[in-house]
Amino acid sequence: MATWACSDMHGYYSFYEGIKRHINPEDTVICLGDCGDRGPQSWKLIKTVLNDPQFIYLKGNHEDMLAKALYQYFEQDFMNRDYYYLCSMNGGSATFYDASCESDPLGAAKILNNLPLEYHYTNPEGKRFCLCHAGFTGGLKCKTESQRAHMLIWDRDHTFDPAGAFDTTDFDIVVHGHTPIPFDFVDEDEFDGSPYTYCGGHKINIDAGSYYSKKGILFNLDTYESICFELTD
Repeated sequence: MATWACSDMHGYYSFYEGIKRHINPEDTVICLGDCGDRGPQSWKLIKTVLNDPQFIYLKGNHEDMLAKALYQYFEQDFMNRDYYYLCSMNGGSATFYDASCESDPLGAAKILNNLPLEYHYTNPEGKRFCLCHAGFTGGLKCKTESQRAHMLIWDRDHTFDPAGAFDTTDFDIVVHGHTPIPFDFVDEDEFDGSPYTYCGGHKINIDAGSYYSKKGILFNLDTYESICFELTD
């Protein structure tokens, strides 16, 4: 039995299919969010991951945008479309349309809004992991739950942390996505589909930038093995 992590599938159903072909039936996959938008089968992928018992689905910023857009449109004020426009600017207009055609779009919004923000795991060698969408500075405390939520699914400032900035009191390693490796960490033409380890080994980024690199990373939390999938539309 193995525990894996993936992130930022962004509508690439072939990413999900590659994972399912690779893992064993008793394995668990922690999905770090952003299953939808930009890619070709976004809403189908979101629903599939939600209903797959092998997956633990965490909230990403794209799930956050979609849930708020659905709430705003169907429950609050359909003339106010701030979050719909935010979704659209981030490649989510088709995802919003497909979700809005569900028999209970507000029910779908509630499910997405209530996804967990983080998952804690200790591997067989005793390494303590915190898995979340955006990553964070180790030891950083937030005054409110909304501040913590924003940090876990939206923040990118922490990617500039030096190694000494990570306090290992709570966790040894943070695994995250949100910021594509071939966008902010390495040149696109140098990206080989491997996770990016930084901050003195305390942070691991597994966002391969699927929607333009056409690559996806599956990372084993027990062995540190990684698999790179070549994605198709």
